[in-house]
Amino acid sequence: MSEENKIIEKEIENENKEVESNQESISDEAMSNIKDSSTWIDALLVIVYLAVISYSIVLLWIIAFAQFIFKLITKNPNKNLGDLTNVFQKFINQIIDFVTFETEERPYPFNSLKNSEDD
Repeated sequence: MSEENKIIEKEIENENKEVESNQESISDEAMSNIKDSSTWIDALLVIVYLAVISYSIVLLWIIAFAQFIFKLITKNPNKNLGDLTNVFQKFINQIIDFVTFETEERPYPFNSLKNSEDD
């Protein structure tokens, strides 16, 4: 029995050493990620783009009100405002994808406003 206990203890020690080495490698990887400047630039851009989204609600109100006025007067929405709305929608979608880390591709002005469907 004591020989079996020694074997089990050695196996447990080996497993503990493996776990410790894995934790050290994970810790080293995390530290290199924390020190990476592109991560911090992305964090700053996320904050900026969240502010842009907050203020874009005002633009949405203005577009909606203007379209209502055009609809009221001409019975048709304004085509130019409709085109602006499409661009605005693509921009907001890019921002949402970026700030929720669905994509690493930065929104406009770092990339074009085209979607993959446009290509």
